[in-house]
Formats: sequence, C-alpha cells, structure tokens
Amino acid sequence: MASHLALTLSSALLFSNPKPRTVDLTRQSPLGRTSRKDIPSASASSSLPPFKLFEPQQVDESPFPPDLEPADPDFYKIGYARSVRAYGVDFMEGPNGFGVYASRDVEPLRRARPRTVDLTRQSPLGRTSRKDIPSASASSSLPPFKLFEPQQVDESPFPPDLEPADPDFYKIGYARSVRAYGVDFMEGPNGFGVYASRDVEPLRRARMIMEIPLELMLTISQKHPWMFYPDIVPIGHPIFDIINSTDPETDWDLRLACLLLFAFDVEGNFWQLYGDFLPSADECTSLLLAEKEDLLELQDPVLASKMEQHIQRAIEFWEKNWHSSAPLKIKRLSQDPERFLWALSIAQSRSLSMKIRIGALVQNTNMLVPYADMLNHSFQPNCFFHWRFKDRMLEVMINAGQRIKKGDEVAS
Repeated sequence: MASHLALTLSSALLFSNPKPRTVDLTRQSPLGRTSRKDIPSASASSSLPPFKLFEPQQVDESPFPPDLEPADPDFYKIGYARSVRAYGVDFMEGPNGFGVYASRDVEPLRRARPRTVDLTRQSPLGRTSRKDIPSASASSSLPPFKLFEPQQVDESPFPPDLEPADPDFYKIGYARSVRAYGVDFMEGPNGFGVYASRDVEPLRRARMIMEIPLELMLTISQKHPWMFYPDIVPIGHPIFDIINSTDPETDWDLRLACLLLFAFDVEGNFWQLYGDFLPSADECTSLLLAEKEDLLELQDPVLASKMEQHIQRAIEFWEKNWHSSAPLKIKRLSQDPERFLWALSIAQSRSLSMKIRIGALVQNTNMLVPYADMLNHSFQPNCFFHWRFKDRMLEVMINAGQRIKKGDEVAS
C-alpha cells in the first residue's frame, strides 16, 4: 500500500512540473529551414542582451551626413557577382532614398575617367576570386566590408597633380599589340606624359620602352607619288585630290592634317578611338589656335607676324577645299576652319619624319605615331630618343643620359 502511494505521488509530481524543453537549432524542417516550433520565444531568456547580428563596431566619425546609412551588403553582393564595379564611390541610403557619394577626394581633371582599383589578391585568371570575398554575415565583430573600396597602397612616386591614364587608353593599344616597358602614361594639368615606372640607370646601349605596330600609324610619303601606310584612302576619294593639290616641297603638314581628319571618318579605324585622348582645341598650346589679340601680346613681333601668316595659309587652304559645293564626304571632315587648324596643330607638334619601306620602295615619310607622340621635350632632358623598325613594328628606344628615378618624366 505504501509503495503504491509513493508511486502515485511521484507520477503526479512528474506530470505537474514538466522540464522546459531545450531547443536544437540544428533540427530543420523538411524545407531545410529551422522549424518555428524549435525557435525559443523572445521571453525565453530575458537576462541576455539582444544579439545584434549586423551591428558594426564603433568606427571613426563618418564623413557622410548623419542621416545616411550604408547600403545593404546584399546590394553590393548581387552586383559584384555579375561584374558590376564602382570606383571611389559609396552607395548610401537616406530619407530621400539612395544616392552615390564620394569615398575619397576627387580633383578636377581634364577629362572623365573611372578610378583604378588595386586588388592584390587575384585568381589564376587575373581577377579577384569570389572565394576571397567575405560574405555579408561572415563576422559580426567586423565593420561593414566595403566591397568596391580599393586597398590602401603605398605612396605614389609620381607628382601629386598627375593621374594614371584612363584604362581604355591602355586597352585599345594592348588589343592591337602595342607594348610599353618600364614606363607609365600619366595625365596632368599640361596633358599626357610618359613617366618611368622603375629606376633607369644610364647605360652604354639604348633600351626599348615601346613597341608600336606600323598599321596603327598614319604615314604619307614626302614626295610624289603620294603613298600611304596603311593605305586607307580609297581610289577616287576626293581627299586624295586635295592632298595632290598641295605643294610637295612645303605643304607636308597640310597633307598630314588632311590624312588625320580622314582617318577620324573611316569606320573602325584606330584613330577614331585614339582621337579621344588627343588634346582638344582648348587644351592645345599651339599658336595656330591663338587669337589675334594673344599674338599681339608676344614679345617677339617677328614670331607673331609669322604665326599670322601660317594661320592665314591654313584658313585659305580650308576655304579652297571646304567650299559650299564640296562633296558631303569632304564637308563632314572639317565643318569649320577651327577644326582644320586643330588638325594642323596636331600634325605639326606630334609628327615624326623618318625613312621607312613602303611596298618595294624606301621612302622619306611624315607620320603620326600613337603612344610615342605622348613623349615630351624638356629644357632639362634626361634621355635621347631613338627609333628602330623591326618586324613591322616601331621600337621606341631611349638612352638615359643620367639616372632616371621612378616617377620622373622621360623627356628629351
């Protein structure tokens, strides 16, 4: 009787005070998600502070307005996985919606360009591997990962007023077998220049810094019969008649300017792309583009008089060939004399005179050489330029007259 009573009392206690069930978050529903019945209620443990899953660490004072919040990490993640890239900007969200904000100072430059990104960890294909990108929830103790923010790099050896050339400037040349060795193209207040990307010691023999295919150049012979390389002027085109009307002895610059304007109009020609990186009329320093009032301010009256004669010569040539009854295929090359003056200034300031083989003949030619035309002259030169043709390539060589430090401009 006593044992039966004890068994009855223990059973009553067992069912009147059930133990709280522990929650196993590893148990999942058939759909692969944690079942709701396995999730403890919000009041299950009131002694613990709420777990702030996405709470970042306290960081330095933000440069952004206080009513802005960084975009959700998934906003970056879905774009990055599909090759979207952003340079030097952050996406922020505020009361008025999303906006794009500068993540670093942006200086005024001559032309628009994307900022370059230095991502040092790369996959075997040369791109950042996706496995190197941390997930948005990988660590709750770290500040938000700025997915598009470039890594901090060492201080640049180049002057602070210079910016790297637009990536497209390299891309259009590299795709056509242009190569540069030990130099970088930089852009500053005075235009493009070529700068040493490593120290250059003075040596007894010249070293190569560029290779440029002949097919990318604009070349015209200096004497009759006029020959072009590459031969982009079709038979019967009126631009040939204009070139043929020039004086063979003195008008080399007019012929080269006509050829340059024609190359801009040829569909698929390389100079249609490269022309975007040539200085505009406002950026050219040629006196051909100077106003008459500016020429009067020159301290050399003889120079001012000669420049007025050169300007008048160019305008008369344009009026003679770009008259109202000229064919449309000629009119669209230069719709005003200022356009022709600009092309003439490019031909005069950036051309080379060299002897090359065109067909079966060795000819003295005038040519415009892309990329090599970015080399500048200086009152304090540090090297000499040499040119050598090899296997249908022009090799640009330099002889350093002194030690050229990394970041110095290569100039003769």
